Amino acid sequence: MLSKTCMLVMLMLWCATVHCFPQRQVRQTAGQFGAGAAQSGKPNPGVTAIGSGNNINNFGISGQAGIGIPVYNGGNNKPSVGVGATIGGSFGVSNGQSFGSKPNYGVGVGVSFPFGRK
Repeated sequence: MLSKTCMLVMLMLWCATVHCFPQRQVRQTAGQFGAGAAQSGKPNPGVTAIGSGNNINNFGISGQAGIGIPVYNGGNNKPSVGVGATIGGSFGVSNGQSFGSKPNYGVGVGVSFPFGRK
């Protein structure tokens, strides 16, 4: 059994994760981070953390962090290019047996072509 202090710390971490990080339905790909940076001309960071479970012996946590950085910004109504990178992973326990994934890495390029604008 875990001590009450350990359980309290885990509860506080869970509450911080649920209330401090925006939850997304779908994680962004590295290419989407790059495209966002190309469109805005600014770095485009993002963090996602999701967890669920029934008790200390049955839970799962996964997360992802990523960033998009503009490489070339042609200015108003000009093509722009950005690159993005992501890393993610998961950890969990099922009936007392723990499991975890190896880190998942992703890289991508996003290009913005403004058609029909003057």
